[in-house]
Amino acid sequence: MTDLPPVAQRWLEQLITSTRNIDSLVEEGFQGCSLQDLLPWMDEGPGLAAIEAIDWVKSQPDADGEVALMTVDAEGLDRLLEWMLETRGSCPMVYAPEPDVVLPDGVPLLRPTAYNLPEGMSSEEVFDDEFSENLSALFSAIKDSYGNQAHLYRIDYGQLVETIEHGLFLTGQFIDLNDGEVFDFSMDAINQRIRYQSTGRYHESFPAGSGTTD
Repeated sequence: MTDLPPVAQRWLEQLITSTRNIDSLVEEGFQGCSLQDLLPWMDEGPGLAAIEAIDWVKSQPDADGEVALMTVDAEGLDRLLEWMLETRGSCPMVYAPEPDVVLPDGVPLLRPTAYNLPEGMSSEEVFDDEFSENLSALFSAIKDSYGNQAHLYRIDYGQLVETIEHGLFLTGQFIDLNDGEVFDFSMDAINQRIRYQSTGRYHESFPAGSGTTD
């Protein structure tokens, strides 16, 4: 932070420091961003002014030494993020409470299935305990991008096997448990790119905090 303009440095030093870390503040309804991710926005007047418009508290460092600026002003934070996206096409990762997932009528929490299988192999054989555990860890990237309401529905097993030696490429479908909507998705581990598509809509996302826009 020594490279920051003096006015930004002084502003940071006068902020209230909470007695709680990021996770504890999130549990209490706070939202915010890593201080490290916000520093580049403090090099210019408009960026610092937009950040200063929100009432922040500094968190205590977490286990990795991460400090965040946290706020209960959710609307103000949304406006700041929208301004960041409009200005540079990217914004920092946000620490926020996970919304409660409500399972809609008619959408049972089904065990995922696999298609494009080798001849003679069944979906049940593919989804043994080890494979299910590994797939769940991979699918967490989809949840990070889309939201915790994403539930894995089907995967293209053949595509996964073909690409696994050259860099993982996972495709399939997931269900939005809030409304039962089904999305096609793909996850490219080489380019760190996630895509998902639903009826009449298309969205492309990059891992939180990556800052990639192309």
